[in-house]
Amino acid sequence: MPLIFAPVASGKTLLERVEERGLWPSSTARWCTSDFKSGPIQRELRRYLKTHPRFRGRLVNAMGMRAEESPARARKPPWRRNDRMSVAGREVFDWLPVFHLSTADVFRVIRGSCVPFTFKILLLFQHFTRHPIR
Repeated sequence: MPLIFAPVASGKTLLERVEERGLWPSSTARWCTSDFKSGPIQRELRRYLKTHPRFRGRLVNAMGMRAEESPARARKPPWRRNDRMSVAGREVFDWLPVFHLSTADVFRVIRGSCVPFTFKILLLFQHFTRHPIR
């Protein structure tokens, strides 16, 4: 199963965009969703399906959203057909595999894996969220 990274079209990092705009994205300032998430993800999913016809337009898009992040996210189903992407012979499903994990669970999984993870990332997470790291 391939892991597809979806680069941002502008080539700028999230922190560069925060510096440019002078604010961190939030539920009221949702500029990062289209710039850094849905736009690049949808572009790469279309590109992948076009170059891999053996999947016959079927794809599962796994994302790392969690219910604990906000009341709006808690109402999302952890598995759903993506109607916006399921057009032109495609059938795409969105899957939230970490949906029910707490922040502590996420960090426990990361610590127990072989994924490189630095203290600097922990500090950034703690600084830019309201979730304390335990």
